Amino acid sequence: RSRSLAISASRKLIESTLLILLLLSIAQAGGGRYLMQRKLWMDEVHSWLLIQEPSTQRSLQALADGVDYNPPTYLILARQLRFLPGGITEFSLRWLSLSLMMLAIAGIFILLRRRFPFLVCLASVLMLASSVHLIHQASEIRFYPLWCAACVWLCVALDVHTIKERWFVVLSNCAAVLLAAVMATTHYFGILT
Repeated sequence: RSRSLAISASRKLIESTLLILLLLSIAQAGGGRYLMQRKLWMDEVHSWLLIQEPSTQRSLQALADGVDYNPPTYLILARQLRFLPGGITEFSLRWLSLSLMMLAIAGIFILLRRRFPFLVCLASVLMLASSVHLIHQASEIRFYPLWCAACVWLCVALDVHTIKERWFVVLSNCAAVLLAAVMATTHYFGILT
């Protein structure tokens, strides 16, 4: 039973990885380079200034004072890019957003794959990924991709009714609590969802 569960999980991981590579290839072919290099718009400038502030405390205080009207989780996550080679750049922040949206799409694929054949899941995810709104949100220096990823993976964590191993259910419940907290502290809509 454990071996078949591990094989199934690794197969789904391979399928998800191939899906992400396919989506990235399609995005690049469809002009995705423009989205990763476009100029900042007003809300992105707000995020940029808060993320670039050298003092985390000042950045959080500015957020509390109304520079932007969102909870701080995305800001704190994005500030961690300073520890990577190259530091915080517009391009690295856009890649962070794209990575988070790809993580959300992979989660949707996993949810669908638990119930439907591979081709149905692939067609569904490709239609979703071709949405103009999703494409633009995937490259914005804003909190939407983090919120989407947290929301989708919360659903993945809660969808454990077919799993019988107690340790996995406990792990899923802990992940669900953490993801719910991320949702509620990423965007105020997270509190409502």
